[in-house]
Amino acid sequence: MIGANGSVQVLSGMKVVNATFRISPAGSASTSGNITALSRIFNSMEVWWIGTNGSIQDAYWYEGLHWQRFEVAPAGSSSTSGGIAAVSRIVGSMEVGGLARTVLCKMPIGIKVRRGITSS
Repeated sequence: MIGANGSVQVLSGMKVVNATFRISPAGSASTSGNITALSRIFNSMEVWWIGTNGSIQDAYWYEGLHWQRFEVAPAGSSSTSGGIAAVSRIVGSMEVGGLARTVLCKMPIGIKVRRGITSS
């Protein structure tokens, strides 16, 4: 979820205990945009959101590791008040898109192969 202060948080109900984790600090997400998440394998989670500058941000978690985050697409790549969606159409692949452009994240399990921007 996106907090009123622009932070990004996830609620995890794994391992019997529910917990909320802040995966990005205040001011890092557009409060008029939305968030999407996907798990392409049983022990991971990936979350995307639109940054305050129109960038597309990504945070991922693998069981036993801490959350990591990076920028998928630079400032101006997406509308700060638009939507964002993710899909895993084939095994080991994820694609995420925001308004203005589509960002493809093609990733086999455990290895990041290609991250790039294609025109919509």
